[in-house]
Amino acid sequence: SFEKVENGSASILYISPESLRSKSIERLLLSRNVVRFVIDEAHCFSSRGQDFRVDYQYIGDFIKSLQEKKNLKDIIPVSCFTTTAKRNVIEDICAYFKDKLSIDLEVICSNTSRNNIRAKDIPALPVQKKNGIIRIVKHTGPNLITPLVDAICSEELAGTTGVLANTNDDAFQIKCLLKEKGLKAKLIQSNDEFNLYDLLEIRYLTEQLNLSEEISVISDEVWQEAKREVLNRYVDSPNFEILIRLIKEFEEAHPKRKYKSDYEAFIRESKLEHFYRYSYDTIYVSTISKAKGREFDNVFMMLNQDHNKGLVDDRQLYEAMTRAKEKLIIHYNGDYLDAIRTEGLEVIDDSNYYSSPERLAVQLTHEDVWLDYFYNTQGTIESLTYSSVLKVDDNSCLNINNHDVLKFSKKFKEKVEARKRQGYFPKSAKVNYIINWKKKEQDEEIRIVLPEVYFEKYKGGL
Repeated sequence: SFEKVENGSASILYISPESLRSKSIERLLLSRNVVRFVIDEAHCFSSRGQDFRVDYQYIGDFIKSLQEKKNLKDIIPVSCFTTTAKRNVIEDICAYFKDKLSIDLEVICSNTSRNNIRAKDIPALPVQKKNGIIRIVKHTGPNLITPLVDAICSEELAGTTGVLANTNDDAFQIKCLLKEKGLKAKLIQSNDEFNLYDLLEIRYLTEQLNLSEEISVISDEVWQEAKREVLNRYVDSPNFEILIRLIKEFEEAHPKRKYKSDYEAFIRESKLEHFYRYSYDTIYVSTISKAKGREFDNVFMMLNQDHNKGLVDDRQLYEAMTRAKEKLIIHYNGDYLDAIRTEGLEVIDDSNYYSSPERLAVQLTHEDVWLDYFYNTQGTIESLTYSSVLKVDDNSCLNINNHDVLKFSKKFKEKVEARKRQGYFPKSAKVNYIINWKKKEQDEEIRIVLPEVYFEKYKGGL
């Protein structure tokens, strides 16, 4: 669509206010004669309303900057539309454009009737001719992971498959147990705690591009060489497929010229979960909150009320259930789904007691590690690879030479003690993320390691 606007075959560009921060959009609009900005949902300019959006406040600055860079004598016209603004909100909108662009907006009001619109009843016809499968398995015991994974292993699955759980911890355990059963499983993860730019693989790619201040365009030769280097270097990374997808999507978005500013904006605005692509031979595991906007042919849900104080609300439950296209199977304990009635629903009461898994895993986050201690282990971290296996004790992770890689935080040590009381003891770990990090108000940057830590059930009892 950008190319159509650029070559003149399209004369209307429909974008969100957030997109105006992109250098690609700015360059595109600088190359065309912009005859008018038309802004919908203009009530979002007002901080008095619940729909206030910060990026609406940037629109005036963008238009002013665009006019200055184009050396325009006449102001680019602006039209604003809203159906929900009260008088004080309309005053806010007018004051905003008067202050930012010295524009006096003419206010045109109409009544709320829409005589030109007619309602017509049109029956909603299903795309599929037959109903899908809906099965609810109600458990009495606290451990749902074992029966859920057993059910996935025994179910005939065609198409894509997603597994949704209440919590990150539940999702992580499901993924690990599926892999132990010999199934290909991936956890849909996010990088909420760190910028994608700080991930070791992305930082290495950026360094190979040598993006100095003098460079505005990345040449094809430099791009291809940097891509070859990073893919060869990190072929054993657990993030390798995401890295491939990230590179491919940037290339597809910028097939002709790769501007440095576009690359920087692309990395800054991207998250790990943006680059998951689904295949039939892999089971994707996620929390319910991360499943929004995704669809799978088969969806398994695990709702363990013992692992979620508030449990999921009705809206989240609806969103999770509607991720399924062909088959929906829910494993839960409690009674909050007892009232569900629908055609073809199969309900199974499972009163069996399932023992907890023999092995548990935890993905460490920033709050699970002693961050300042990494200043002492930079030499050890430099020698690590993603294939490195780490030793674990109650306080730390060590390399094969018994040199400290990291120390656990006080909070995680409390988690370790809680697991030990349940009969699980830390046994090993593997490197999952290596991230560049620095303390606030400090310039020195160091590398930190966020591994997966594995616990095994003590065979001899406590």
